Amino acid sequence: MAVAPGGDDDVGGDPACWAHLFDEEAGEGRGSAPEVSPTYGAAMDHRHPELHIDTSVADAEITLDVSGDVDAATAGLLEGEVRAAFFGSPEATTMVLDLSQVGFMDSSGLRVIIAALRTTQERGGTLRVRNPSPAVAQLLEVTRLTGELEIVTG
Repeated sequence: MAVAPGGDDDVGGDPACWAHLFDEEAGEGRGSAPEVSPTYGAAMDHRHPELHIDTSVADAEITLDVSGDVDAATAGLLEGEVRAAFFGSPEATTMVLDLSQVGFMDSSGLRVIIAALRTTQERGGTLRVRNPSPAVAQLLEVTRLTGELEIVTG
């Protein structure tokens, strides 16, 4: 897992510290400079337009609406948003992952779900998976995670 340069944790750091990775005058480098999440101040990676995440916080509940494919190429973006949401809302004990619009998920996505489950358990809360798509529901059943997670449909 990458740690943002200059950050003391896995979710932050000053975006200006990435400047050495880019040659702004030549327009070259490893990619475009990262944007900063207006909600949490954490770096956002938009290099994977096939995954979209909308995050909201109400009281002690964080909700992430996820659409697209969660695989090795995009799981880091989801993990970053999960971490940023927890970091930005230390009082939150419940996380809701709406996975109704996820067309594909591999073990990389499962790793993110398991990490979120552990964090909510450490906070004395719950991880809810809302309306998992058929592909995600099948993956959760095959891996027997349905017994560990709160699955909400409807």
